[in-house]
Amino acid sequence: MMLSYLKIIVFIALALFAVSCGEDTNKTETVDLEEFLPKSKKEYNYDEDTVSQVEESVPDSIELFIQSKISNARFASSADLSNKKHFPDRLDYTQKFYHELTIDSTLYELVIWEFEDSIHTVNALYNWMDCFGKECKSIRIGEEKWIYAGAFQLFVDDFKLIYVASKENMNKKIWEDLFTPEFKNNWNYHLYQPKKRKVKWIELKE
Repeated sequence: MMLSYLKIIVFIALALFAVSCGEDTNKTETVDLEEFLPKSKKEYNYDEDTVSQVEESVPDSIELFIQSKISNARFASSADLSNKKHFPDRLDYTQKFYHELTIDSTLYELVIWEFEDSIHTVNALYNWMDCFGKECKSIRIGEEKWIYAGAFQLFVDDFKLIYVASKENMNKKIWEDLFTPEFKNNWNYHLYQPKKRKVKWIELKE
């Protein structure tokens, strides 16, 4: 009888030992390996590193080009730009550059539109001539006419329109020296209107 009790006790002890070993094995198998891998000391929020933040602090190519040629050119910040609307804004351009800058205490508005080809460029020019400014004034090719309260210049080649305007008198030579036609010796059209005077056609495509 004592032998039977002893066998039962030994059997129960072995069973408990086997269960205990099984639990330890399961615990080892469920260990997450990531607990042993090195972790970054800083968690980054990539949503904060937006493209717009970079663009606001880095000047574009036109701004850099002008500053390389005119040391006292001072550009308005993006928050201060009035960003006026112009007729070519509604046309099919590939790129537009809008800037407001001060040179020798004169404030200038500079807009450059780039187009896919000469057809789009000429179409933009003709639409600009049909409806210039808020009062939608028109002017014909070669016509000398007062159309703007301040001073402005317009440069036109096969692929772009460059518009420079100021409410004050304009230093005409600054802009003529700064911009040149990309693929030709002369502009297709170059208009200049001094303050309170009529438009002059300095270059006119025949």
